Amino acid sequence: MTEAVSTREAAPSRAGLGDRAFGIALAVLSALGFGIALAYALAVSPDEIVAGDATQYHLVAQGIADGHGYATLPSLLQGHPQPTAQHPPLFPLTLAGLDLLGLDTLTSHRVVLCFVAAASVALLGLLGRRVAGPRAGLIAAGLAAIYPGFFMLAGVAMTESLYIPLIALTLLATYALIDRPSVRLAVLTGALIGLTILDRTEALLLLPLLAIAVAVKLPGARERMRLVGVMTVATVVVLAPWVARNWAAMDRFPLLSTNGGLTAMVANCEGPYYVDVGFIQPNCLVRCERLRENELEYSDCGSRVAREYAEDHLGRVPVVVAARVARTWNVYGVGKDISYAEFGGRNRTASKFKVAMYFLLLPLAVLGGWALARRRRPLLPLLAPVLMATIATALTYGFSHYRVGADVALIVLGATGLDALAERLRG
Repeated sequence: MTEAVSTREAAPSRAGLGDRAFGIALAVLSALGFGIALAYALAVSPDEIVAGDATQYHLVAQGIADGHGYATLPSLLQGHPQPTAQHPPLFPLTLAGLDLLGLDTLTSHRVVLCFVAAASVALLGLLGRRVAGPRAGLIAAGLAAIYPGFFMLAGVAMTESLYIPLIALTLLATYALIDRPSVRLAVLTGALIGLTILDRTEALLLLPLLAIAVAVKLPGARERMRLVGVMTVATVVVLAPWVARNWAAMDRFPLLSTNGGLTAMVANCEGPYYVDVGFIQPNCLVRCERLRENELEYSDCGSRVAREYAEDHLGRVPVVVAARVARTWNVYGVGKDISYAEFGGRNRTASKFKVAMYFLLLPLAVLGGWALARRRRPLLPLLAPVLMATIATALTYGFSHYRVGADVALIVLGATGLDALAERLRG
């Protein structure tokens, strides 16, 4: 612990940046991030939300604001609201809160999410400083401000707008816990993991991954068990109201989301196994169409037919899983990835820039990881979102958009690598 703290405290003198200078520069970069996100959201994004999850989030949020509860979209449109758990609740509840404040238009939602984008830039800067010093922090903030994978999110108004700052906050708390182990920081880390899960359910993988990252740095088995146990309890407490609501409303325990069955259904059929390998085929939903009116039965049917298809084509599963991961990391199917992003409302040119910037970041991230290892700074917390994205897409389907949590780590590692490279070039 002493070594980690001393490394962090040595960083400002090495970079020649004090707290005041860092704060001013970070504020400027956050303002830049806000400006870029706002320009994209208002001038480049389509005037209306396109088909897909974004439409559902906004209409369901309107239903919540109108007093109908968290209900399925078809039942809201028919005037007979029925409870849903298709998506976790944090993002729709956030939009519903904006609606109740009178910020109920797409434009107002987008503007608010641009402020969230600015906060994300600041948080990545703080995370970079925590990990590798103030100069690396400012580089991370600058990269986050111009990264299309981040600033496009305000335009499409999707759940990942909250996911980025939540991932960054969770990693900041994890590093604080490693540097200064305490029950308070363990509670904070666990609570943030819980909130992140309530935004996107694959973040459930963060709990074991970050628990390992914390445990390997703590002295003594008793201290490890105590703080990891506190983290776990805090996560469960945050999730408990949502799980209890689903148990009461849908008679299923435990239930975080019903979307997994639908995703499995479109990812395990002929197209994803033999045509667009590792992707999805939406018309595979017809296999359970007869149960569409009952969300739980529909999801259960999707899980069942997906499992049966995978068992019947077991020899293709390793190929499909490899293709899913390759698509997520833009090793394979880049053109399809960009086209699908465009279908979801993302600008094609900006998506191409995202891919180009990603490939520039990769070698810098590797260099950054090496630099952190040499400084004996914990690397596992930054690897946790990378592993999370890889595992989640291996089990579902490949799309680089689902890598957004890992991109937080990638940008911080890339900034660390760029900082290390600049230092080496200066001799």
